[in-house]
Amino acid sequence: MKFVMTLLRRLGDIALSTRPGRWFHSYRWTLAAAVVLCVISAWGTITNIAYVKAYGLWTETVDDVKHFELTYKRMLADAQESQVAFLDEIKNFEDAGDQQRGAIHAMRTLRHTLISQLERQEGQLKQIEMQRQAANQLISTFESSISETESLLANAVAEKVDLKQRLDAAEAQLTEISQQRDAGERVEMGLRWRLTKLESELQDQQNEGAQLWLKDWALGRSEALEQLFLQTGLDLNLLIARAGDIELGQGGPFQLAGAETGTAKPVDTITGDIQRLVALQTLARTLPLGVPLDHYTLTSSFGKRSDPITGELAFHGGLDFGAAPNSKIRATAPGRVTHAGPLGPYGNTVEIDHGMGVTTRFGHMKEVTVAVGQDVSYRDVIGVIGSTGRSTGRHLHYEVRLDGEPYDPAKFLDTGRNLVWAFGADQS
Repeated sequence: MKFVMTLLRRLGDIALSTRPGRWFHSYRWTLAAAVVLCVISAWGTITNIAYVKAYGLWTETVDDVKHFELTYKRMLADAQESQVAFLDEIKNFEDAGDQQRGAIHAMRTLRHTLISQLERQEGQLKQIEMQRQAANQLISTFESSISETESLLANAVAEKVDLKQRLDAAEAQLTEISQQRDAGERVEMGLRWRLTKLESELQDQQNEGAQLWLKDWALGRSEALEQLFLQTGLDLNLLIARAGDIELGQGGPFQLAGAETGTAKPVDTITGDIQRLVALQTLARTLPLGVPLDHYTLTSSFGKRSDPITGELAFHGGLDFGAAPNSKIRATAPGRVTHAGPLGPYGNTVEIDHGMGVTTRFGHMKEVTVAVGQDVSYRDVIGVIGSTGRSTGRHLHYEVRLDGEPYDPAKFLDTGRNLVWAFGADQS
């Protein structure tokens, strides 16, 4: 606006200062200047109007900008707060992610451990399955064996009743053997005293009837005992001679019979018969005629048999007795222990020397309860039945030997039973 006012003022000054002769020219110039001024004024007016409008728009724009700035600041503050909260949430997410990664790592480790354990268990299950199949086969075999055993037991039940009765009777009779043997010792001493007395009476009274009676009595008893002992298969004359050697000692001053009269009396044959009877009674006391077990089953006899391990034909030098677990093994006659312990294929073994070259051997014991050098009596416990050494199962291997040569123990058991039945009533 100042520029326009200044321009008009200049044009007025120029018009007033123009000379009159040039008025026309100045009029035209003034008219032109007026037109120009009008145009300029119109332009200024329009410009002013536009300026005013623009200024109002500018003012509104400034207010809007200020409003926008305030809004931006608020939005920036909210964005910063949101950014802080978002960063906190990101940090929390990162912490949770670390924990989850740790948990995932632990779960992966646990998974590998479980997989390895599962593989081991699968291997064990395979082994168990194989073992189960093998066990089923064994069970089938055992069931067939049990069926066969039940049939055998069914057959043996009938025999068992009668056998038990016989065993009970034999056991009671064998229990009396020790008493009978002790009674035999007393009888022997009585016979010696009686013999001495009878000899004295015979010498003094020459009683032929008494001599004949005593001779018949001694010979009868001797013949009966000899018939029993011959069943064992032993050399009876050899044993009688040895029994005479171990009899009680005799002595006294030497004096010829009949020294009082100066003539010697002839030898009386009855003395030899009674000495033979005494020797036979010694054999009855010392020979192993008892049973080594209270209750048993005979599983293998003496002589040739098929070997239970190789199946080949072999010689069996004794008897095999089957019995219940922990059955006690007893001495079959008095004697002295010469071996107590392992003995090659016999396993735990006890050997007893009964004198006169007669020994007994007890093999495959589970436990030995005597020691070497120990004296044992008839029916003393010497061990427990077992299956040591060359054995297929629990049993007792029992031998009777004379001078190291094996004899059939069954014959000795038969002789012992017959001895009890024949002389039990007389010697009790």
